[in-house]
Amino acid sequence: SEDLGGNIAQHSPSTWAGASSGGSEAMLSVDQLKQVSDSMTDSLAAMFARQHSWLEFQVEVLQTKLSELSQCTSDDSKALVANISDVANQAQLQAQLEANQGRLVKAIRQRNLS
Repeated sequence: SEDLGGNIAQHSPSTWAGASSGGSEAMLSVDQLKQVSDSMTDSLAAMFARQHSWLEFQVEVLQTKLSELSQCTSDDSKALVANISDVANQAQLQAQLEANQGRLVKAIRQRNLS
């Protein structure tokens, strides 16, 4: 971009005006304008290529991070489902234990009454 800025400054209208006393040298030739245009085009193309490469790199980094987050989320979800299943099983066992205790207490009372 420094090359581009230098070329623009070198061939700017203010430079032309300052050189206007020089007669035919004050005006840029078609070849000089083409050189400036080509130089600007090359600089812009190089800048675009660098930005494109940088964006491709960033996309790869973000895809990797997204994959890692997805895996972590999947692992956390599996762990949560396992914990919920364990809690449900414990609740079911607790309910069965309480039912069995209730039947046992009832059976003991009936024996004591007989």
